[in-house]
Amino acid sequence: MKSNILILGDLIIDNYIYGESSRLSPEAPIPIVNKQSEEYILGGAGNVAKNIFKLQPKKQNQKNSKLFGIFLDFENTDLKEELQSFGEIYFINDDLKVPKKTRIISNDKQIVRIDEEQIFEISLQNQNRVLQQFDEIINFNEINCVVLSDYNKGFLTKYICSYI
Repeated sequence: MKSNILILGDLIIDNYIYGESSRLSPEAPIPIVNKQSEEYILGGAGNVAKNIFKLQPKKQNQKNSKLFGIFLDFENTDLKEELQSFGEIYFINDDLKVPKKTRIISNDKQIVRIDEEQIFEISLQNQNRVLQQFDEIINFNEINCVVLSDYNKGFLTKYICSYI
């Protein structure tokens, strides 16, 4: 049986910068990292969608999820395409950027994490849009399971959670 899963939650971009360090900065007692590689991966509700998609048997590896999230600009088009490969995406634009977590990793140890995010609560108008689309999807009996993926970034308000 094919499962159809609705995921509502905070979308995040996880950025990893890898390098090696063999000396300290003369400006402060911190390592100087010589960058060797960098990768971007889906985080938050996007990672949940990715993991659900990968749990499906190979022959059923079809789009089996619906994902709600907030975007203004999704800087990495490869990640946006990856998200779209998992299922239907409902982007609610509330003039916000996707949060990005950048981790600097040197010699197999995380040195620092830099967060670029804006904690918010989506507008009441957009909360109602989410719930209207939720009702439409649920009314067609397309969904077997609902996952709330809350990373405390403001998408899952008390109003949305109570309603669902």
